[in-house]
This record gives sequence, C-alpha cells and structure tokens, in this order.
Amino acid sequence: MKKEVILFLFAFVLISSILFISSQNSDSSSTSEWLMFGRTLGHSGWDGNNFSTILGKNNINFTTSNTVTSSIIINGNLYVSAGGDLYQLNASDISQQIATYNLSGYTFTSPVVIDNYLYVGATSGGVGGILLQLNASDISQQIANYSTPNNIPYPPVIINNSLFVGDSNNVVGNLYQLNASNISQQINNYSIGPIRSSPAIADGYIYVSGGIYSGKGGGINYLYQLNASNISQQINYYNSLSANIASSPAVANGYVYVGDDVNHFYQLNASNISQQISTFVSSKTTSTSPAVANGYVYVSIYTSADGTLEIDQLNASNISQQIANFVPLGGGSDAQVSATNNNIYFGTTIGGGLGGVIYQLNASNISQQISNLSTPVGTFVSSSPAITKDYVYMGMGDIVYQLNATDLGLQNVCFESWSCSAWSDCSGGIQTRSCSDANACGTTASKPTETQTCSTGGHLAPQPQPQPSGGGGGSVTIYRPIVNVSSAAPVQITINSTKMDLTGITLSLKKSVENASMNITKVDQTEFLLFGLPIGKLYQLFQIEPTGIVSSDILNATLDFRINKTFLAENNITFHHRDNRYWLVQNDIVGNIAVYRMPTGSNGWMQLATNYTGEDNESYLFKAYTPGFSTFAIFFNKYDCLPNSARCSEDEVQLCLGNATWLVTDHCADTCDNGKCTVSFYKSGQFKFLIGTILTGIFAIVLIRVIHNRRKKIKKELTRKERREIRKNKRKIRREIRKKK
Repeated sequence: MKKEVILFLFAFVLISSILFISSQNSDSSSTSEWLMFGRTLGHSGWDGNNFSTILGKNNINFTTSNTVTSSIIINGNLYVSAGGDLYQLNASDISQQIATYNLSGYTFTSPVVIDNYLYVGATSGGVGGILLQLNASDISQQIANYSTPNNIPYPPVIINNSLFVGDSNNVVGNLYQLNASNISQQINNYSIGPIRSSPAIADGYIYVSGGIYSGKGGGINYLYQLNASNISQQINYYNSLSANIASSPAVANGYVYVGDDVNHFYQLNASNISQQISTFVSSKTTSTSPAVANGYVYVSIYTSADGTLEIDQLNASNISQQIANFVPLGGGSDAQVSATNNNIYFGTTIGGGLGGVIYQLNASNISQQISNLSTPVGTFVSSSPAITKDYVYMGMGDIVYQLNATDLGLQNVCFESWSCSAWSDCSGGIQTRSCSDANACGTTASKPTETQTCSTGGHLAPQPQPQPSGGGGGSVTIYRPIVNVSSAAPVQITINSTKMDLTGITLSLKKSVENASMNITKVDQTEFLLFGLPIGKLYQLFQIEPTGIVSSDILNATLDFRINKTFLAENNITFHHRDNRYWLVQNDIVGNIAVYRMPTGSNGWMQLATNYTGEDNESYLFKAYTPGFSTFAIFFNKYDCLPNSARCSEDEVQLCLGNATWLVTDHCADTCDNGKCTVSFYKSGQFKFLIGTILTGIFAIVLIRVIHNRRKKIKKELTRKERREIRKNKRKIRREIRKKK
C-alpha cells in the first residue's frame, strides 16, 4: 500500500512539472495581449500588421504641441503621446492627422492598444493620476476612465481581459488590476511602495519594480514577482542591495533581464527571481528597458556625470559575455534601444544643445554602424524608436520623425504622376489639353506635352523623333537639359528610348543649379572593359555624364530601369518575386538583378541598392539608388545561394546575402532546423504531451489499482465478519439442541 501511494505521488508531481514548463517570454504573441513595455521584446511598438507605403516617402516629420514621449503603430495608425496631447496619425504619412485627444495639465505615458481600445495613463504632478480608455479608431472618443490617488508614470500591460497599471509618488504606490473592457471596474490591487517601472507579464507572473520608502524622501527599489491571477500574492522579490532596480524588466526564454541605477545589469531566473543567473557590470547606469532579439540582449548604459553613452550587445544565455558595443561620437544622453532581426535603432542627444542623432546599427554586430540621421539644433531624444517593416518612428523634442527603416538617411523623393484631359479639336493646326500631377511635386520633368500640331481632320502631324548618336555598335546618347533645379524639390528626367532600358533619373540636390544638363549614353559592351564584376551576365551598360552638377551637390539620386521579358524568355531565364524579394533562375542556377557603379577615377565596381517596383506588359521594373553619376552596369549576378534564404550552421541561423556570403541572424538556444531555431523533440510540446499522456496513464492505473485493492480488502473484511456470524449461529444452534435433549 505504501509503495502504491508513493508511486501515485511521484506520477502526480512529474506530470505537473512537465505540463507546466514554458518558455516564459513577455513578448506579445497575440493582438489581444500587451505584456511588456514596447509590446515586443525588441520594443518595436508595432502589432505586425502591414500597411501601405508611399514610394519616395523616406523622411517625414510632424510637429506636436509638446515633448514627444512615445509612439506605437497599430492597424496602420501611429499613436503619439506629447505632454497632455495624444495624436492619431496616418502611419503611411504622419503629416496626415486623423484625430487628437487633449487632457490639459497632464502628461501622457506611452499608449497601449488592444481590441480597438486605446489605454493611456496620465500624471499631473501632485494632483493624482488617471487612466483613459479611448476608441482606437477615433481617439477623440472616451470610453471609460479610472482615477488613482498618485501619478501613473508608466504604461499598462494587458492579458486575459485584465489590465495592470501602477501609480506612484515618493512614499507609496499601488499596482491595480482592472477590467480591460471597462477600466472603471477594479478587480484587485496590491500596495508595494512607489512603482518604478512598467510591468512585464510572463507565464502567469507579473514582474514590476517597486520601492520601500525610507522615510527620508527615498528608499530601495525591489523587483517583485506577483501572481498574475491574484496580484495580492507576492511570489518572490529581488533586491540588488547596493542600488535601485531602475528599468522596466524584459522576460525571455525563462530569464528576467533588468538593470539598476548604479552599474549592474542582471539576469534572473524567471520562475524564482531571487535566483541570480548572471550579471554584467559596467561603469555606467542601466535605466532603460533592455531589448532582446537574435539571441542577444541590447542595453543602453549612461553616465550623467560625464555625459557618456554606450550600447552593449550581450549573450542572452549569459549576459556576463559582451559580444560587441557601440559608443556614439560626442557622447549623448540616456537612450532606449529598439531591435529587429537585422538592425537596432536608438536616438541620443548631443551635449550643448547641438541637436540629436538617430542611429541604425547591425544587430549581429552593433559595432558596425549602418546609417544615422542628425536632427536640427535644439532637438533632443525624447522617446524610444517604434519600428515597422518599412519605417522607424522617433520622437526628438516636439517632433516625431518617420524614416526609412532600411536607411535612416534617405530623403524624400517626389515622383510625378501626370494625367491629362482629352485633346481638343484641331484648330489652326494645333490641339491642346491640360495635365495635372496627382502628387503635386511642383516639378515638370516628366510632364506630358499639352500642345501638338494636327491636320484639319484632327490627325497628328509627323513628330520629330530623337535620333541616336555617339557612334555605332549599338551605342546611343541622349541629351537632357536641366534648367533651374531647386533644392526644395527633386527633378525627374524621363528617358524614352527603345534602345536603352534606363527609363528615368530622379535627382535631389543640396543647392539650386541653373542651366545644367546630362548626357546619358548606352555603351556597347565591346567598347568597355568589365574587369571586377562578379560571375554572371551583363544586361546593359551605360554612362551618365552631368554638366553643371558635381557629386557633392547631390543629396539623393535614383535610377529607374527595366528588364525586357522577351530577353529573359529568349535566354531561358525566369523571374520570381515574393514581397520585396526577387531572383532569377536559369537552368537551376539562381541569380539576381543588381546595378553596379564604377565611380569616376576608379577601376572598381560598387553594387548599388536595387529594388523591384513592379511590372508592365513588356518589362519588369526596378529602381537603384546612387550617390553620384559615372558608369553603370545592369547585371545578372550568379549566386551560390538564394538571397534571403536561411540555413543552419550548428546552432546558428544564417541568412544568404549572395555570392557565398552568409550573415548570422540568430543563435538558437536549443537546435536549428531548416533555417529556423527549433526546440528538440525531447523539449517540445509534443514530447511533453506524450510524456504527460503516459504518466497520466500510469497515474490512472495506479489509482485504479489502489481503488481495486481497497475494495478487495473491504470485501475480505466483510467476508470474515459473515463467517464469524455463521460460526456464532452454529454454536447457538448446538446449544439449543443440547437444551432440548
């Protein structure tokens, strides 16, 4: 019996331990959850829903009424907090305002959007705090509100229709659990001293920084671990002893990452935060929430005494191991880092009121800077970056910027889009029409003609056709004058030639020029040496020679070109594309289309960024970006791997960049399979379910046997009793017989 009970208890404990093991992440995997500051472990502030982008819109800004504190992107809307004003903008073009909400005398926290409701906290100094529930489709409409006795300095989190938010002053603070459908309804609350961070939720726990008041205007901040189902139940806490926990925590892969206000950054056991796993010690303060992506932790550390800033890239499995770091030139201010699989972004302020800088670094090695954008004198970093697939949104003072996520430095390019009315009747040998630019670029580079000669019957008179020049052998030169180009608007040069597949040039200048021109020449391949190009096939070679424009005057330049479908078919080449990816296949050999430039005075080729933009009946259309003009080659690269395809190398996920170049994009905590980090079968949910099923069966068998033995014992006990009664009756009968005798 004792053995059976022990086996029963062992099975029960083992089943419980297996079935309740989880990855413990605070990343929001559902649009009905918002589990941490910035929504995702990379602090993107984005719900993952794609929205339309506008070609050429690379640098847009919107000026608010106050300092921008944060922004998020939900369902194609950008929500921006700035002082006591909340803005709803079009995320495709933030110059378009949709709605606003004003709460005079208050300062808003970062907003949170779930199930078409927007939640935002507000503080007003010593008056108290208020949490608002607004209509996310039109934020001017308030649904409900909840008032607190203290300020609400940090954004809320939401799970299972429960909203958690903290209030705080220098003495006391509370964590509230409210009904997310109607926040005026309180479910529970817990007093833990002044709240010092936005909460994070993972695996049924809430992690939040709170203080213990010392009675002298300060205290010691702890990190608390509470039961998310009943926040009045404290599970555990972590005290750094020598400092205050100062950042909003992030929970990933069973670890809690959090920093203090001295020089420590901690990795704790998410199941029991009193257990410290590892520590990273620096010479600076960690007060911003860490970003977690790609197997790394990215954290900003700052020293206010000397104004120095450093971004560190740490091993997420053991944060004592520093992978790389980046120190911005000129120092800066405390900066919140946001991360994607490929890039990390952050902003900083240059001392002395010289303005700000927004940085883009390589997420695999943050010592490599990809691009940056300097903001005007007087601006300063005031919010964390919000990131989508195409754009980065950043608050700098009272201005929020919308920047190209691929290259922060790209400027706006306006593409003319002309439409014309029908030709008038022929009068005096002339027909007229009116044309308008739908994009209102203010330029006329590609404006169609509005007059033409005609005969009395309204038929077009013969028009002069451009004649090729510049020598034989397939060469052709086209001359284009450029008159009075303003620095305020780009100029578009249209090229209409059946002998050249360069179809247009868009040029933005740093200063205005007059009486410039361009010679665009298609060069015969036999006239030019092609040393230095990779293995592949040359499609077309051309030279662009500007007059009156030097490279230092060029702000942005793009080349529009086409690839003839008939040419591809004749060479047995098929074109494929998926989203922004495109590639060629010829006889099972994978390739790509790229533009190479040989700068003037150089004998080497540099590859330009090239994007697929669409197709027409005859051609596939592309756009390339160039810093200047010289000789260009439209080229079909031969790749040893499909660009943007992934493979596994031991525990690393590697992304193909082409020409046998592979970029490490992720370090797998367990195993890598088919280009993705995976969990081995023995750690997977299926295995846990299988073991759980087996152990449940064992548990059931043990339980059945215990019950069966118990019943058998009872039956035996009843049988003995009956036998005693029988024997007793027999003795009684014998006595009665003797008496009768």
